[in-house]
Amino acid sequence: MSIGDSLSKIWTYGKIDEQARVRTGTIADTLIPSALAYDIISMGVQKIAKRLNGATAPWYETTTSTLTISGSANPYIVDLSSVSPFIDQIIRVVHVSSGGTRTIIRQIKSEEAENYSTLTNAYAGSVAYVHEGDSLRLYKLTAFTITTASDTVELKYYRQPKIGTATSASVVGDTAFTAASTVITAFTGMTAALVGGTLVGTDSAAGKFARTITKYLSSTSFEISSALAADGASTYGYIIPPSSNTAAVTSGTYVDLPDSYVMLLLDEVCARYLSAKNQPNANLEASVDRQLDSIYPIALQEKAQTKADR
Repeated sequence: MSIGDSLSKIWTYGKIDEQARVRTGTIADTLIPSALAYDIISMGVQKIAKRLNGATAPWYETTTSTLTISGSANPYIVDLSSVSPFIDQIIRVVHVSSGGTRTIIRQIKSEEAENYSTLTNAYAGSVAYVHEGDSLRLYKLTAFTITTASDTVELKYYRQPKIGTATSASVVGDTAFTAASTVITAFTGMTAALVGGTLVGTDSAAGKFARTITKYLSSTSFEISSALAADGASTYGYIIPPSSNTAAVTSGTYVDLPDSYVMLLLDEVCARYLSAKNQPNANLEASVDRQLDSIYPIALQEKAQTKADR
C-alpha cells in the first residue's frame, strides 16, 4: 500500500451509498443526489479519521523526508504547503545533515522561541521548531549548524484522510450543428460518456427543443431519441451530461477508513440521510456517538497489538 492509498479494501463510496439508501428508504430520493451523498460520506470519513488520529492509531501515520530549509537564523523556514497527504498532527521532526547526521527537533511555543537564543551553552547544540500554519520555523543555538543548500527535514505525522466528492460534468456547447431526422452532425465535443444526456438548442426554424442522446457515432455526431420539428442547420446546442456520469469515479473509490470502522461510517451516513429527509433517528445518532467515544480505548489496544506483532 503506497502512502495516501485509501485504507479500506472492501468498501467503496458507491457501496456505502447503496447500503445507506436501502436502510433509510432513500433509493430514489431526489433530496439526496449523488453529489450530496458523497459529501455526506466524505464528512463521515473525516469525522471518524480525526477520532482515530486523536487516539494515536497507526493507520494514518506517514513520513515525508525531503523537505527543504530556507531563510536564515533565526528562524529558518520549512514550507509545509506542498506536503501531501495533508497534515492532521505532527508526530516528530528530524533535521538531517548532508552527511546523514540526524537530530530530533523539539517543538516549542511561540513565546519560548523569542527567548530561545538566550539559553546557556549547555543547550548550544540544540534546535527547536514552532509550527505556524503551513510552515515550520526553526530556531537553533550557536553550536548547531544548518546548511540550507543541502540539509533536509524529515517529518513524521498523522495525515488527513483522502476524501471523494462528486463533481458536475461540464456542459458541452456548439453554436452551429446540423440535424437530419434523429442524427446530429457537426457537433464538436461529443464523447461516448455523454450518451444518456440531453441535447437542448434551437432548430432551423428557430424552435426550442430538448432530446435525449441515444447513441454515439463519432466525436462530432450522435443520435437523439426523436427527430426535431425542423431539420437542417441548427444553432446554440448544449449537451447536458447524464447525472450518472458525475459520480462514476467517486462511486468506485474505496473509503479511507480501516474496514473494521466502516460499519460506524454506515451508521453515520444513515443518520445524516434521515436528517436530510427531516426524519432524524435519535437512537441511531446516540449509537453513533457511543461508537465514536469508544474509538480511543479500542484504537490504543489495536496500536499496542500492532507493535507487538512487529
